[in-house]
Amino acid sequence: MQQFDKIFGEADAQRVFGPNGRSMEKSAFITLLQPIPNVQGAVGVFSRRKKFHSMAMSEFINPSGEDWAPLASLEGFVSAVEKARKAVGATPLDVRQVVSIAQTIRPVDRMAELICSELFASTHPVNHETIRSEYKSLRQRFGYGTTGDPVVSDIQKLTSALKLDDRVDRRSILVVPACTTRSADYWIYGQSGLLAAGLTTVFCAAVLGSVKAGLSGGGSCIIAKSSWSATRDKPGHLLSATPYSGWSRGIYYNRPEDALTKREQAIVIADIDPIYMNEGKPRPQALPIPVQLVAHLPVVEMVDLKKLKDSYSSGNGGFPSFKSVSSGALKKATGIVEIKEVADSFAKIRSHLGQVTSADLVDPNQMLIDQKKLIDEANTMAGFFSEPSAWGSRLECWNRNWRAMPFFGSPLRLSIGCLWILVQLTINFQIY
Repeated sequence: MQQFDKIFGEADAQRVFGPNGRSMEKSAFITLLQPIPNVQGAVGVFSRRKKFHSMAMSEFINPSGEDWAPLASLEGFVSAVEKARKAVGATPLDVRQVVSIAQTIRPVDRMAELICSELFASTHPVNHETIRSEYKSLRQRFGYGTTGDPVVSDIQKLTSALKLDDRVDRRSILVVPACTTRSADYWIYGQSGLLAAGLTTVFCAAVLGSVKAGLSGGGSCIIAKSSWSATRDKPGHLLSATPYSGWSRGIYYNRPEDALTKREQAIVIADIDPIYMNEGKPRPQALPIPVQLVAHLPVVEMVDLKKLKDSYSSGNGGFPSFKSVSSGALKKATGIVEIKEVADSFAKIRSHLGQVTSADLVDPNQMLIDQKKLIDEANTMAGFFSEPSAWGSRLECWNRNWRAMPFFGSPLRLSIGCLWILVQLTINFQIY
């Protein structure tokens, strides 16, 4: 119980284990972690349970009976700061400190959240009756009643948080974590939110790898400015200045290829303007592009094969045949790569980039040293990623456009050979 409190927070523990003797088992949580300023290692934990389950996915959860509310709030954060300060013996916040916190508009203060299928309550009024009926049935199954109209009530509260009004801190970014096979529904919802009220939708979809079950997830993206556009790149005309010489993935521009693919694991970092996403007419003269790609970081999953084999030895209850598994067989079966193979390839790329000077990257009269060799070597790394096409198309775009859209110095080197995330999956313990 103590360990649970440390991981999930006191509020989660109370909800899961039930204050009235009723178990919160089968609840689906979303949790926000907010660092506490001036208290080392302290983090505010804010969470809620999913309310409306996915009928199409036959989802079985213990639905929340609470009204919808965004995870982040000034009151909740101030309360968490006070609690953290008290725990370390610091003085309570004074009026000036509370005012300072209130005046600092943090990114989370602009955000609201819907968990996966909760979104369908606000896609069309036709959905209301079925969602209401199924919600009541599921609540009864766990021993709870329902009062009022939970669907309409939550839509009203969501509308109040997102609506256009005179608030300087209006919530304008909708975050939607999901496990779904119908990503197009979320893209369309994001487009309508932008056109209705200048909302930005951050759609984070799970990657579903079960071929036998016929599931296909993915499709994650940020749906914002120009998400209904039909404009395409033309020779000599690049639509956007990105760190990858015009290549972009993760920001939706009304093309399925803009989103992450069904199996692609990557972190997309973007710069989002929470106020002027709809630029208006006339457009402010000095307004930067309101959504811009900062980085696309594909994930490389790797293991130390020797340590992995030792962990799964027959002495630890593993299978003796596992000892003979090769790195090639492991990669083919799981998509996971051996550390040495990853390190060797990255070392070759790094060595080549060390020969490239900053002038080479912007001087139209210079040629990169062994440019074809660099591209060919980098392409051999495509198999390390869950979605090889993203890596290949990124390199192809850079190879084609680096003169039209140069990037002086080390940032370009990073754009070619250093933008990925390594995840070490080796199990390094003994089972007794």
